[in-house]
Amino acid sequence: MPETRSKGILDLPDELLCTVIEYLLSPSLAEYADDSRTNPGFYNRRYRTRALCRLSRACRRLNWVTRDYLYSSFYLTRRYEDDDEAIHLLVRTLIERPELHLLFKKATIDSSLVGVTVRKAPIKRSPQAVDQLLDAPEFKNIPRLERFRHGIMDGYLDAATAHLLLLLPNLEDLQIVQHNSLLDKIPRDYYSVNVLDMAGTLGLTSRFHGFPALRTLQLCFTPQDPAYMSGACLLIPSLRKVRLANVVLWSPFEHDWKCPPYSSPVTELELIGFKWDCLRHFGKLFRSFKNLNSVFLDGGDANWNRATIFQALKNQKHALETLTYCHNAMYDGFMPSLQDFKRLRNLAIADSSIFDNWLQSPTQAPTQQEDAASAYFEQLSSTFPPSLEILTHLIPWTPYEEEDDGESLFHAWRIKYCRAWEAVPAGLPFHKLQRVCMVASGFWESSVEYAVLWPQEEVAEGVFNGRVTDLSQLFDPRLSSPDSSWLHSYDTKAFG
Repeated sequence: MPETRSKGILDLPDELLCTVIEYLLSPSLAEYADDSRTNPGFYNRRYRTRALCRLSRACRRLNWVTRDYLYSSFYLTRRYEDDDEAIHLLVRTLIERPELHLLFKKATIDSSLVGVTVRKAPIKRSPQAVDQLLDAPEFKNIPRLERFRHGIMDGYLDAATAHLLLLLPNLEDLQIVQHNSLLDKIPRDYYSVNVLDMAGTLGLTSRFHGFPALRTLQLCFTPQDPAYMSGACLLIPSLRKVRLANVVLWSPFEHDWKCPPYSSPVTELELIGFKWDCLRHFGKLFRSFKNLNSVFLDGGDANWNRATIFQALKNQKHALETLTYCHNAMYDGFMPSLQDFKRLRNLAIADSSIFDNWLQSPTQAPTQQEDAASAYFEQLSSTFPPSLEILTHLIPWTPYEEEDDGESLFHAWRIKYCRAWEAVPAGLPFHKLQRVCMVASGFWESSVEYAVLWPQEEVAEGVFNGRVTDLSQLFDPRLSSPDSSWLHSYDTKAFG
């Protein structure tokens, strides 16, 4: 009788090996990582990467099977003084092993300085070392190469980031979080932004890949060091989602806006922290897109003129379906009409854009409440388009402010709105309206409280139906379900 050999992991077919690898990538496995409670996201990534590295070094077959998982994404964060050296090591590896270039699909480069001891000066490099790093076909005939070379030689972290991006042609998702005010004293002409602008203007010429697969782009800067944008990166043909935080919509070096009218393929745009010049450039920004379906604006405490903002948005009235406008500013007059936005289905807007919450008392007499409700619906009818399906009131979260009866202001406002929506006028021209919500949001918090106001059969007994962790979740179809228990654990972000 022939001797039976015990089977091991290498006897499994590739499909089952991939299942094992996907298990290693599951978040539940990271519970065994040391100090995972300190920074769960970071330790999850580190633990899973280490497990994959060990598996890939076992033999050639496992190395081949794991490579797509191991190199599909990377996360670089500024934790130690030598983190830019880690970027250069990755660059050197990619130059030595060009077969890895096509495997990277997602990259996150974060220098936001959370819990970081800042070094006193950039680590400079010799011209010979920089020439070796730039000795690759991708860098030939690139504009401003000499300036870029000096940035790497001077040790600027953003130059190292841009250097890395030039070697990753298959990126689909890119997030760059920069905080240079305490790091590298470089001009506001960011190297990484220049590389992205090249992708929009050069395309596939000059041996530059041009990010042909990039679909999602996040550029987050600090108010102290905003990035100047020329708009050229919006022309990347594959780009669909863009998130910008603290940007200036012009460049001191190139004064012309580089994105022609109605040329950008981007369909989803998110703007956070409008800079001082953004408002006067909003018109050319929103005129740059062919069909912008979704817009998220968070102006913070900036008291911008709403008429200017909505006038700029009219450049996309033919395409806009979802609009979220957050701000903490006080009421400065009723918002302009959105009747021309024939495709607008989802609208979440700060109530101070609709009427003056702060000058009206939420606890009025019954006759006053009826008059207020009548005026409220009259305003809505003359402002919002008939295509509207989901309307969300965004209310500032005030947990510590209470009325004389002990109820929070948010609870009082919710009662007022619920009473108003109990008697929806028959002539209200919102024939497609499915749900009216109310959200208490501090705008800087990680989650928001959520409550259904209409239809009445979905209004819960308690103050809140649940909690969402991102305002984009307000337009999730599951929010219309009477069973809202899933809200407490729903934790999907808008990007990523």
